[in-house]
Parts: sequence; C-alpha cells; structure tokens
Amino acid sequence: MNRFEEFKAIQKHRKEVQRIAKEKGYSFPFHDLLKSINVLIFGDRIATKLHRKFSKHHDHKYFYKYKAPDWLAGVYRDIPNKIEAAIDWESARFTKPEKPLNAYKTWKKYYHDIDMEATLRSLGFWEENSNGK
Repeated sequence: MNRFEEFKAIQKHRKEVQRIAKEKGYSFPFHDLLKSINVLIFGDRIATKLHRKFSKHHDHKYFYKYKAPDWLAGVYRDIPNKIEAAIDWESARFTKPEKPLNAYKTWKKYYHDIDMEATLRSLGFWEENSNGK
C-alpha cells in the first residue's frame, strides 16, 4: 500500500475504534491520530514503530509500572489505557484482515501476562467458555 492508502486504512480503523468505544460508553478521539499523520510523512514501517513506542495503549510495560498512589484506594491509572487497548484489539478484526482475532482471543494469544480480565469483562469482551486464563 502507498502512504495515502495506509492513511485511509488507519482512518477506517480509527472510525471503528470510535464506534465501538461509543457503544461501550467511552471516547478515544485521538486514538491513532498521530500515527495517521506519521504514516504520510514517514511511511507505515516507521510510523508503526513510533506509534508502538509512544502510545500508552501499546505500552504494555506501562500497565505494570504505574499504579496510582495508595490514597486513591488501589485505582490504577492504567485503566483508560487498558480499555483503549481492548477496544483497539476488538476493532482490528473489522478493519485489518491480517488481525482476525477478537479482543479476548488477541489478549489470550499475545498479552495473557497482562491482567485484563476485569477490563475485558466490563466491556463485554470476555468469553465465559474460555476456562479462565
């Protein structure tokens, strides 16, 4: 794909993320916005690397590192990023033929070491017949 086709594909994905987010009561208006600009400037390979490095919904180490202070009674700062990641995984199956897995199956196959059960359950992406983790 050329850069403009990549840009259009990212816009399609962004639109699907927004549709699912709205359906679940959330909004991520800036989801992949910088990536769509970067793909026009740098091309897909570099734009994707930059996106994965600097987007918190892709920084899975962030989910472990940054816990809220005790006075917030154990609420994690990473919850919005986990929600965005799960919605991103779910929407990818509708917009990216090379990524046919739903959110639950993506988590199970690639990110099972991250505690996403509560997030996936709250969004309705958990699969009960999955025998847990």
